[in-house]
Amino acid sequence: MNKVVDLSGGPSGGSGRFREQCLRYLAEPDSAPVRVLGTDRRVTARWLLRRELMVRSAVRVVSTNNVGFATGRGVRVTLVRNANHFLTEQEWARSKRYFRPGFAAQIAWVRAGLRRADVIVVPSSSMAERVGHVLPGVRDRVVVRFHPLRQPARTAAGPDERFLLCPIVDSPFKRMRVHLTELARALPSGVRVVSTMRPDTAPPELRDDPRFRFVGVLDRDRLAEYYARCAAIYYPTAVESFGYPLAEARSAGIPVIAQDSAHNHEIAALALHPFDPDRSASLRDAVEAALCAVLTPDPEPFAAESYFDWLFDHHRTPIGSVRAGQSEWARDVPA
Repeated sequence: MNKVVDLSGGPSGGSGRFREQCLRYLAEPDSAPVRVLGTDRRVTARWLLRRELMVRSAVRVVSTNNVGFATGRGVRVTLVRNANHFLTEQEWARSKRYFRPGFAAQIAWVRAGLRRADVIVVPSSSMAERVGHVLPGVRDRVVVRFHPLRQPARTAAGPDERFLLCPIVDSPFKRMRVHLTELARALPSGVRVVSTMRPDTAPPELRDDPRFRFVGVLDRDRLAEYYARCAAIYYPTAVESFGYPLAEARSAGIPVIAQDSAHNHEIAALALHPFDPDRSASLRDAVEAALCAVLTPDPEPFAAESYFDWLFDHHRTPIGSVRAGQSEWARDVPA
């Protein structure tokens, strides 16, 4: 096969969701003929060197894990999904203590790879701005494309299932202890919260709170069951490249409570019930509005088939025919 994709990366979170959708697409009879690498591998220096030897004759090489290919004769396409590789100086100063010592070196790898990329795919306009700010020389190679996703099944929440779902894989820089503590003060009577934090990492004052249930990281099928029954999604984090819960809420017609930012409005659209993190009353108002909202599912912006047809240049799908005018960053991609 003369097209190659590297799907290496972590098994959970956004990396795992994207890999699942890509493999599902490639299993279809009419999908693009693509050689798949790295499905069982983490992104390490050894793996990055090894994969270069596998793509020398490929006409199109796609990296889905932030680190682009450095060699080969074909078109190099890099999917950039981690906003933490492109933090502003102020954001880095606030959060650098939360990252492993080797993370700064990882940032250098990512940025060096992007300088050699022919096409840089980002999942939001805010991510395009981040990349363009740090690496102004690559701005004309950046294309905005929402991540593809499988629409969660949706059923109406019953009277005994009035709960908010917080489907965030916890990391120190996400400050989930602070966000959940603030949510506890804003909850209306009779409303519960299901969080995918582990009980041992949850805020101590909430571990015995009967309104909160900490279930830990769930597999995709189990998480889908919670999506199907929840009254709304709570997604309070500030720095995201995409935010799958924002997109999944919009796709399935589930209200989502998230910070009032241009990024969240772009991804969640009418599903968003925004709040100002500096005003506790704002969060309370957003929760109450979300609990009363009735939405129409909007899955089209996240359609997987058109996304991967475009990514792998299958049927020569032009970007303008799928997301024309979506962003000033969208432009034709080299064939």
